[in-house]
Amino acid sequence: MDDIIEYKIVHKEDFLNQYKAIKSVINGKGKVISAEAGVAYHTYRNAVAGKVNNPAVLGSILRACKIVYKNVIDKYSNK
Repeated sequence: MDDIIEYKIVHKEDFLNQYKAIKSVINGKGKVISAEAGVAYHTYRNAVAGKVNNPAVLGSILRACKIVYKNVIDKYSNK
């Protein structure tokens, strides 16, 4: 990876807003994201549905989402 995607603790509102911005690119990658975040798939699904309040878990999932987002963009960009 060229740059490091930093882990940050985020609150539910921030998580949902940032997730919404990248959702269309990472659609269908939930199992990859949950594995990258180190959480169960159902925890990931609950987080994106707004049912998780733990800022540390949300930060881990958001970091994983950004990593997968970057990987998808890199895969399909013309380099």
